[in-house]
Amino acid sequence: MSTAARHRPRWWIIGLVLVGVVAFGVRAANVLLWYPTCDVDIITSAETGTPYPECPFGEYRLWGDSAYGYLQGYLLSQGEGYADSATWFASDASRIVDSAGDPPLFAAVLAVVHRLGIHSVTAHRLATSLLGTVGVVLMALVGARIAGRRAGLIAGGLAAVYPLLWINDAMLLSESLFVPVIALVLLAAYRFWDVPDRGNAGWLGAAIAFAALTRGEALLLFGVLVLPLVWGLRRQGWKRPAALVGIVWGVGALLIAPWIVYNLSRFERPVLMTSQTGAVLAAGACDVAFYGESLGYYGADCYSEYVRKGYAIGHPLLPGCDADAVAALDSLDPAVRERARACWPDPAALDESERDTVSADLAGRYLDEHRERLPVVMVARVARMFDVYNPDLGSELEPLGQNVQLNWAVEGRGKWQSRAGFVFWWLLVVPAVAGAVVLVRRRIPVSPLLAMPVVITVTAALAFGVTRYRMPVDVSVVVLGAVALEALVRRWWAAPDDATVRRRGVPVPARDASAEAPNDVAGVMDPPVVAP
Repeated sequence: MSTAARHRPRWWIIGLVLVGVVAFGVRAANVLLWYPTCDVDIITSAETGTPYPECPFGEYRLWGDSAYGYLQGYLLSQGEGYADSATWFASDASRIVDSAGDPPLFAAVLAVVHRLGIHSVTAHRLATSLLGTVGVVLMALVGARIAGRRAGLIAGGLAAVYPLLWINDAMLLSESLFVPVIALVLLAAYRFWDVPDRGNAGWLGAAIAFAALTRGEALLLFGVLVLPLVWGLRRQGWKRPAALVGIVWGVGALLIAPWIVYNLSRFERPVLMTSQTGAVLAAGACDVAFYGESLGYYGADCYSEYVRKGYAIGHPLLPGCDADAVAALDSLDPAVRERARACWPDPAALDESERDTVSADLAGRYLDEHRERLPVVMVARVARMFDVYNPDLGSELEPLGQNVQLNWAVEGRGKWQSRAGFVFWWLLVVPAVAGAVVLVRRRIPVSPLLAMPVVITVTAALAFGVTRYRMPVDVSVVVLGAVALEALVRRWWAAPDDATVRRRGVPVPARDASAEAPNDVAGVMDPPVVAP
């Protein structure tokens, strides 16, 4: 048995196990009892051409982004590569075309489940719930690393029952994988801070790369997380910090490059991480999202608005779109209305990159015409993401406001679950702020945890404000809240592993004579936390 293993107290191991059991139990209860799966088989529906039925309210229905990922995982398991599952489904399983709608990692995980012969949607939801459980345990390890094992167990306990985390794990969306990957990024970041050597720089680069291969916005972490950490080495000259940054970025580039090369080889237009940039821009750039009741959110049919405004007329990739085609959009005669299809990118003639180019061009024209309104919209997007802007509070339909209503009525996240998530969010915000103050006073860098709000702020400002996109911030809020609660408990009850909590002003011992100097992010030297 290793020295580190011998130093792990039994209560810590038992606590981690209990945290994992509770976390999976809550998630399984949501999948099996609180929000059960509607009993329909989308694969059979596609392959047989039978209609895909509606489901009763209160049951989970595989549709939209979740259906895209689930079916793409199925096609990947069948050797079809990363294919456009929406086209495959719409063509009654007769057409396979390339797709890069999302980064590859989540579909690859679902492909493994499919490859095992498990196609049940409920089984896949339980599998992603297991991913979420792993994320909870990793969040406990993050808390332990920065504030001691008791703080770690508090973080794990909060994460186990925090609705905005376990809701995601039942939705078959990439957020269920993003949680454990973001926790790994935080662990790697604090490990790098403890000992900023080449090996830990490599691990940090790998962790961020895996995050980016799960959700593209994580690419921002190469800047907003890495650079503040390396800034703590500035007293050692510029060569060593620059070399460490180069290692982080180099390892990350090596891991991400195969996906980018793969994309560049299979589309008409250049595609890097995803081919959905235009679609995202188009979803949040129309009158209802700029001026209407969905200010800062996204519109249900912004593209139709572009057609009505005549934006599509004359576009080189839409040769059949003219004034007659635009007029046909609002015709009551289905035969006449068919003419309007010329103003939409044709999947049979254009690949995914070309269709996304059309969406980006039309959204860009809207944004250019409404640029004076854009600052207001961007602020509303960010405020909505953080539930600061939440219209219709106290309304009869949803007393907790429009954001909660959108979560259960549009996003399909469950009514009482969405309400519970909103309440828990606001219960944790103040403790999280206090936790950040505690870490600053202990000379522990908060930049890795605060990098998540920066990433999400940029994401919301450029796209739109949706609660589930806030997940990296939820991870930080849970960890910081646990730090604050543990500090409060510490006033009356000393931590059983007090020696593992960092003390300001104590130098970090070198691992050996050749070890590289420790990081000095806070301006003083701090001892490393004993590995949990």
